[in-house]
Amino acid sequence: HRGHQGGSWVILITCDGAEAVPLPDRREINAAVEVFLGLVRRNDPREPAAAHRLFQLILGAARDRLTPGPVSLTVVPDGVLTAVPFAALRPDPGGGPPLIDRATVTIVPSISRWLAGRSKAVGDDGNGYLGVADPILDEYAETLQPLPHARAEIQRASRRLGTESLSVTGTAATESAVKELILERFRVIHFATHAEVDRDDPSRTAILLARGSAVEDGRLEIAEISSLDLGQPMVILSACRSAGGVVLQGEGVIGLTRAFFEGGARTVVGNLWPVSDQHAANLMERFIRHLASGSPVAEALSQAQRDRWRAGDPVSAWASLVASGDGRLVTGAGPRASAGLVTAIVLASFVVLV
Repeated sequence: HRGHQGGSWVILITCDGAEAVPLPDRREINAAVEVFLGLVRRNDPREPAAAHRLFQLILGAARDRLTPGPVSLTVVPDGVLTAVPFAALRPDPGGGPPLIDRATVTIVPSISRWLAGRSKAVGDDGNGYLGVADPILDEYAETLQPLPHARAEIQRASRRLGTESLSVTGTAATESAVKELILERFRVIHFATHAEVDRDDPSRTAILLARGSAVEDGRLEIAEISSLDLGQPMVILSACRSAGGVVLQGEGVIGLTRAFFEGGARTVVGNLWPVSDQHAANLMERFIRHLASGSPVAEALSQAQRDRWRAGDPVSAWASLVASGDGRLVTGAGPRASAGLVTAIVLASFVVLV
């Protein structure tokens, strides 16, 4: 954000030190983001060129660090960059492979949360799996599409991830039921339902569930999520726009991901934009499969996205899903760090006083 108040910078933090690299004017970046996301939404064949241009603008200084082999990138985005699917950016021109072909990508809301997650030991109490799917949403019947693959999604995940599994679906998938559960006993909490992002009133952003009691409205809103006793689970939000929210200056993104972090979650996986139920099911099946094999969250997601990219799915079908928080978390087998260079890339705005 250039001008008399300073500029925008990329800060590259590696094992060898830190480097600050100035970014172009924010208007150029904003325009490039808008073009790229528009092409992704339309499955436009010009998307690879736009993905490379955006990579050059914001991550060009990191390209030489993306050597062959496992590289883990932790990105702390700011402003409009919170809407960017970094896994889909392309380091090479001419339609080269996306970033996930050579790196895993994790998003964190701040450096302090990243450091806190890396220093925090994972408790052993929560080893179960909780799946909440396909609630009966009578009041939304005319506005929301059904999710025919949601129940099958959590059934597959339950078989693969949970030594102690609980699936709550249909009329049982209520707001009151979720609140009454002892959530600390679950290592993975998985919602496969609709979500609603309220941009006029961010506090009304919610996961949509059945009511369950006369005192509940079926909306698990962000203040209620923040007050849940979650333990330290991975939370999967298989819902449209569940990784988005309202960007407030000085506060970051106000949305479901932040609420689950405040409730205690260690890692949250959610979507930046709506994806067809079939594409979402295909990607989630691969993600769960890689998680169950012992891959850390960020690595499992990158493997799943590579699978779908190589299968010919468009970027819009697989790049929406992002992992936020501690990408090293392993579900079911205890914590273990993935191999390879860890590079934290901080995208931030600074005010320079002279």
